[in-house]
Amino acid sequence: MSRAPYKIEKGVALPSKHRPLLETFPFSTMEVGDSFSFDRKVIQPCTVGYLAAIFAREQNPPWKFTVGKTSSGGHRCWRVQ
Repeated sequence: MSRAPYKIEKGVALPSKHRPLLETFPFSTMEVGDSFSFDRKVIQPCTVGYLAAIFAREQNPPWKFTVGKTSSGGHRCWRVQ
């Protein structure tokens, strides 16, 4: 029988739910139809979408966001529900 490579420890406290990257964006203050722009050179659209999905899932009822490219070539995140 091989030994597991991980050591089990008891009594280790969980880290706080402070999520600075998630709190960078204004998801909590957005109403349906609101949007914000972001620079793709700073953060990828898929990352903004992922963070929006995490935030949305925690709401009751769940909110919905979409991320996309605008006609001017910029990127935005919209609250759609």
